[in-house]
Amino acid sequence: MFETPQGMSPITFEPIARYAENNAQTLATLNGSMVQAMAGCSREMFDLIGERSKAYAHLPAEMAACSNAQDLVALQGRFMESMLQHYQSHASKMSTLMMGLWTLPAEVTTTPVAAQRESPAPKKSQDAKKVAVPTEKAA
Repeated sequence: MFETPQGMSPITFEPIARYAENNAQTLATLNGSMVQAMAGCSREMFDLIGERSKAYAHLPAEMAACSNAQDLVALQGRFMESMLQHYQSHASKMSTLMMGLWTLPAEVTTTPVAAQRESPAPKKSQDAKKVAVPTEKAA
């Protein structure tokens, strides 16, 4: 057994264990957020692929129904418009999911370590004296 030398306080690892526990919870929370965002992005990508696949699958039948070049050009315009709408919609949803990674959940910001990081810096006194710093002269 380890004995504490005379005049010294006993060594305890409790603060270190508490710090490690708080950081482990923080990392687990952040990891969970990251996994949720990645899963959401994957879901959105599969939805986009499914929607575009359906549009491509219906395209030949719609092209066959065109009676002249003007109908074909109109069909092409609608196809491109729907494509851009799908891409914009899913890109917006994926951006929102990924932005969730940059905003920390409440569990993370309430840990003692996070609270210490977020404490404001002490304000400088208004009547602090300015000290001139000597500069070296060029030889």
